[in-house]
Amino acid sequence: AYSLLAVLATGATAGGALISQRNADVESAHARIAELKSKCVQQDSAMRGLETRLEGAVAGVPFVGIIDRWLVNDDGRATITDYKTGKAPQERYAADKIFQIMVYADMLSDQHDVEVATTELIYLKNPGKKAQYQPTDTQLGNMRKVVGTVWEDIHTACETGSFEPKPSRLCDWCHYKSICPAFSNGR
Repeated sequence: AYSLLAVLATGATAGGALISQRNADVESAHARIAELKSKCVQQDSAMRGLETRLEGAVAGVPFVGIIDRWLVNDDGRATITDYKTGKAPQERYAADKIFQIMVYADMLSDQHDVEVATTELIYLKNPGKKAQYQPTDTQLGNMRKVVGTVWEDIHTACETGSFEPKPSRLCDWCHYKSICPAFSNGR
């Protein structure tokens, strides 16, 4: 076992290239983590939570969410950060990400009695790309209305058994076309 550990540590075998690549991948990951930490270091003293689990209701609808990171600013108001592993979407495709973080803002505000001043999305595949939003009462109210309406629509669909398909470009990648009513007429 000792000689195997020595080989693994040095990468000194025919598999050395594989081990060297693994070491390079680990070093790259460490570098990305260090870069991310350096961006956040000035705010660490204000940090209140990492991977904070929230369970509650928005507009009477049960939600569970995990806030990646949140902190309290000098003015006593919070900033919520959500890290995204992909690349930053075009603005027209960002709505679902913004909606998610608005739900988090509403829940955090309710459960931790703190006003959320800023929400931010950080895209890890686009170093330095950060989208910030300041949730307003109007935006949060609109989000609650949408949540309530969607919840009512789900209940209605369950009661009636009517789930209207909404064909889109996403259907091109769907694995359920064979049972989808939108495709039953040979579409």
